[in-house]
Amino acid sequence: MIESAGPPKGRGGWLRIAGTAVSLGLLAWMLSGQDWQAIRSFAVGIPGFILLLALGLSFASQGFSTLRWWILMHYQRIRVDYPMAFRLTSSGLFASNFLPGTIGGDVIRVAGILPRSPSPMVGIASVVVDRGLGVTVMLFVLPLSVATFGPVLVPLLTRTAASPILASGWTGPLARIRRRLGDVLRPWLTQPQSLVAAAVAASFAILAYITGVWLIARGLEMEVTLVEVASVTGITYFLSQIPISFNALGVREAAMIALYTQLGSTPEQAAALALVTRALVMLSTIPGAIWLPGSLAAARVRRPEAVE
Repeated sequence: MIESAGPPKGRGGWLRIAGTAVSLGLLAWMLSGQDWQAIRSFAVGIPGFILLLALGLSFASQGFSTLRWWILMHYQRIRVDYPMAFRLTSSGLFASNFLPGTIGGDVIRVAGILPRSPSPMVGIASVVVDRGLGVTVMLFVLPLSVATFGPVLVPLLTRTAASPILASGWTGPLARIRRRLGDVLRPWLTQPQSLVAAAVAASFAILAYITGVWLIARGLEMEVTLVEVASVTGITYFLSQIPISFNALGVREAAMIALYTQLGSTPEQAAALALVTRALVMLSTIPGAIWLPGSLAAARVRRPEAVE
């Protein structure tokens, strides 16, 4: 049912390889004119306790994201305890380092819980709803992004000549998505408390991540507020969801450099922030590399009593 993640195949795979190359090329171009000695000086000047605290917040963000998913599964009687859910989440995040966009690792989560779900549909739906809920909660950050970068974003979104064409082109697909989303959400809509609790967990996950980035920014002597970091995160998050490169490699970093420069930081500070936070996030997924073989092996074990 679920194909293993392998080398990209077909037109889509080659497009993502090309997207990764273009994104990295753009990032390299942006970095080429900067003072690498200054970037290194900023990076090594971050106090060690700030790095450790930011890494801890990255793990905390994973923990709250796992709690969001576990709550959704718990209300649908999917027999996965929290430690197992955390291992699957971490394994998926590690796999996402090598898969398109930021959602490629979801196949690991789906494979891990199908043998423990009352039905395959409920198992798959739990991952879809979890992902959708995370995106929905993140939408509440976008008003901050518009308030902070409105002079740049609003003209881009409203004065583009292609906007009417894009809007008409998306009308049909969006209508189909709404219908399918209603079908997927139906099991949870009868228990709205599950969606509320999961949304609270998602909010804490976002707050932990943003706080970690803000701490690194302060360690780099960047004069940015927590709200401004949230504003940048709202934009880079949604850019990262576009599956044009592997784990949004290059896309996120280029956007961060451009946006933080708009906020008054030097390009070297912004580059150091983008690179250090990328390294910390990847470092926090290392346990997933250890658990990934076990997660895949567990997916092959089907419990007869869990399948109707």
